[in-house]
Amino acid sequence: MKTATPASYFATLYAEEDPFGYRSRWYEARKRQLLLASLPAERYAAGWEIGCSNGELTAALAPRCERLLATDLDARAVALAAARNAPHPWVTVTRAQHPHDWPAGRFDLIDGRTQMANELNLDPYSESIIAIQNQFANERHYNVLAKARRLAANNQSD
Repeated sequence: MKTATPASYFATLYAEEDPFGYRSRWYEARKRQLLLASLPAERYAAGWEIGCSNGELTAALAPRCERLLATDLDARAVALAAARNAPHPWVTVTRAQHPHDWPAGRFDLIDGRTQMANELNLDPYSESIIAIQNQFANERHYNVLAKARRLAANNQSD
């Protein structure tokens, strides 16, 4: 089993403010639009974005959440995300290392994107996925995750 991407990798990346082009690439803007359009509810009481990077997706999710927690491993990414989301006082951006640092409380929206599973090398039955699963307050979100786990385990499409 591979290990998680080292923190030094992200420190090098965030020497730039937008290393993945989240602010400048049409493709990234389109992914955000598709994600927002696919959310099953208009508003959420509590959201959590794992791996918030420079806060572009966080800023897009903010109007849909009463409270939004955004976490990232890299201190510079956290600073960039906090600055980007300063107009949204209900957004909290903090540094955290996952799967070790899990926030208290429950969330009815969790964005853990495929990149996070790849970066952390999580399998569908890992303790980290189970911890995320236990955080879901809304049954329909649990069902979506359960279906995704089944599809990943069976390596088939639906």
